[in-house]
Amino acid sequence: MIKKGVFIAAVSLFSFSSCGDGGGQQPFNPPKGYKSRSGKLIYSKHCTSCHGDNGKLGSGGAKDLTVSRMDSTEIVDILRNGKNGMPRQIQYFKSDEEVENMIDHLKSMRK
Repeated sequence: MIKKGVFIAAVSLFSFSSCGDGGGQQPFNPPKGYKSRSGKLIYSKHCTSCHGDNGKLGSGGAKDLTVSRMDSTEIVDILRNGKNGMPRQIQYFKSDEEVENMIDHLKSMRK
């Protein structure tokens, strides 16, 4: 589980760091009653083609997620901006809770 202070800092980085950068990124605004999806569900839909079910696939140069030591802020930055050949992924998230769920799932894959 993510420490609340670290998560709040990571989400704040995502939600507000784009102000004035021309990226047009807006904070999440899910509809009332929206039930957040699990990180595992989002991962299986958007990440397995490159990283594989277990995070080790490495298709097209994708990193082995089981050996990652990135903290929550670094993960949010990559989701928001992409890195190397990986395109940004943040458009697939509907709420801050979904981002937290993904961070938890990615960290659970580590060796």
